[in-house]
Amino acid sequence: MRSAALGEARFAGPGALWYRGGMDRRAVCLALVFVLVLIPTAPAQSQTPSLEEVAARLEQRLQTLRSLQADFEQFYHPASQSASLHEKGRFTFQRPNRLRWEYVEPEAKIFVYREGIFEQYYVEDNQLIRSRLTGGESGTEILALLAGEKKIRTSYAIEAGPPSSSSKNAMCLKLTPLQEGEYTSILVEVDEHTSLPARLVFTDLAGNSTEFLFKKPKINGRLPSGAFDLKVPPDCEIVDELSPDPDWDWPAGGIP
Repeated sequence: MRSAALGEARFAGPGALWYRGGMDRRAVCLALVFVLVLIPTAPAQSQTPSLEEVAARLEQRLQTLRSLQADFEQFYHPASQSASLHEKGRFTFQRPNRLRWEYVEPEAKIFVYREGIFEQYYVEDNQLIRSRLTGGESGTEILALLAGEKKIRTSYAIEAGPPSSSSKNAMCLKLTPLQEGEYTSILVEVDEHTSLPARLVFTDLAGNSTEFLFKKPKINGRLPSGAFDLKVPPDCEIVDELSPDPDWDWPAGGIP
C-alpha cells in the first residue's frame, strides 16, 4: 500500500501543475525555469555583479540556450507537517518547449511535455495521463519563460536574498512576482564562480515550500534520439484529459 507521504510526494511533482491538485505543484515546474536561465554567459569576474546585471544575464542566456540536462533532488516542506518529502531524478529540456522530468526515487514516474501535449506516466500504477495545455493555464506561463517570451526583470521584483546556508560561494536572489499568483517568493542560490544554480526554494500562499538541488548540468549537449518519447507497456491504462484546441488540426485517425 502506498504510504501517505509517498502519495503526497506524487502530487508534488511537475506533472501536478496541469493535472493534480495542490499549491506546491506550481513550484516544481517553476524550478525548471530558473535552472534553465541561470547559465553562465562569461567567466566569473572578481567584482560581484549587480542584481540588474544578473537579471540581464539570465534573460540573455535564454535566447541562446538549446538544451539542458541535469540531475535534481527535490524536497517538499509542507507548512502543516514537520516531515519533508524527498525525491530524486533527472530532467531534460530542449528549446523551444520540450521538457522531460524522470523521477527515480522514491517512486518511479515520468512527465513529458511536447507539441502541446502533457503526459504523466506512473510506473507503479502502470497508468498514463494525457492532457493539453491552453493559454489560460499557469503552465503556459512557465513555457513562455523557457522560450524567452517573458522577461524576468519586468515580471518580478528582484532583491538580495539571505546569505547561503549551503555554500560560501553562492549568491542568493529573492524574486517576488509583480502579479499575484500561487507562490509568494522564489529564492535562487547561484554559485558565484560557475553561475549555475546551487539551490532553489519556492514558497506558496499557504506557506508550503519546495526546494531543489541541481547537480551535473550538461548545457547545449547533443540529446539522444527519442529523448522526449514516452514508451509505456501494451497493457498500460491510458487516461485522456485532452481538451479541444481550436487551432489544432486533428489527424484523420482522431486524437493522437
